[in-house]
Amino acid sequence: MSKPEINPSAHLTLRYDVPVTNVGNGYNHVTGIFTAPTSGIYVFIWVTRVYSGEHSTELMINNAGYETTFLWAKNGDDGSVSGNVVANITKGDSVFVRVHSSYAGDGYIHKRLLLQPDNTASDGLVAFYAYMSNNENNPSAHHTLIYDVSVTNVGSGYNHVTGIFTAPTSGVYVFIWVTRVYNGEHPTELMINTAVYGVTFLRAKGSSNDGSVSGTVVANVTKGDSVFVRVHSTYPGDGYIASNEHGHPSFSGWLLH
Repeated sequence: MSKPEINPSAHLTLRYDVPVTNVGNGYNHVTGIFTAPTSGIYVFIWVTRVYSGEHSTELMINNAGYETTFLWAKNGDDGSVSGNVVANITKGDSVFVRVHSSYAGDGYIHKRLLLQPDNTASDGLVAFYAYMSNNENNPSAHHTLIYDVSVTNVGSGYNHVTGIFTAPTSGVYVFIWVTRVYNGEHPTELMINTAVYGVTFLRAKGSSNDGSVSGTVVANVTKGDSVFVRVHSTYPGDGYIASNEHGHPSFSGWLLH
């Protein structure tokens, strides 16, 4: 997006007016809508930058909200939050980002970026996406985070009861996890079996401070390996890992090759 949005209204579709990549010509920079040119599993990532305000956004597929993000950056603060969705899309489906339907927030949405989806429709595809529906208050060190709402689970590798993805086939995988923190600070780790592959940290202290942080790992995974997100092994932090209709912690991954 080339220009900021000032106090956008609820339901407003965000228009990313400068297309950099548009392979397949599915994205319309005038409407802000991506129309799937073919069916398959897609990965969508969107980034929202907020200045001196607070905003919640939703990734929509047709009329269904698939994920939400929220960022509080008041009193001259400036920050960004990202969201990601892995979903099974049908040719002709409309995908777009909008301001939350029930809470528009206030202040500026500065230059936002929608990263173009990646579509792989080959046999043997593995992809999952899940989010956390409830808050975690002061979770302990080593605690495995359970993303209990499974939205996409192609290959049936993700267990929404344990929070663990068990690789159904060997290969190179991409994993992304998003942690939303409210009035606290938390480090989290992406684990493959007993090894730490990635770490994130976010401090959002003080009353009403709220933000999200994301981590990405690309790794060679063997069939049967366990992949999960946990609270840091030596420092659990404090406060809430927050989840509500304005933003969910999420865990997703897909087989790259």
